[in-house]
Amino acid sequence: MGAVGALALAANGVCFALLWRHRAEDINMRPVWLCSRNDLIANVSVLLAAWAVWMTLSPWPDIAVGALICAVFLRSAFLVVREARAELWLNHAQPPVAAARR
Repeated sequence: MGAVGALALAANGVCFALLWRHRAEDINMRPVWLCSRNDLIANVSVLLAAWAVWMTLSPWPDIAVGALICAVFLRSAFLVVREARAELWLNHAQPPVAAARR
């Protein structure tokens, strides 16, 4: 668990670093960056949960981390939907360039 978690953390860390400067470029890059950030949070959380389960011999750290990861991903999903709706509204409210020239 630890070795695979560390490998996943390293891979997601590289992706996160590559996406950092593109995170606010446009509506397409923002969700990609959020997913990369969420993966880092999940990787660190899973490693901490594995350690806590091992130390306490209880499943509760795993359950708590699962709930935390779920909340982080749901929050990001709502942010992406809100930003996409705003982008659709902005583009829908403006007349297309070809129609404006007629």
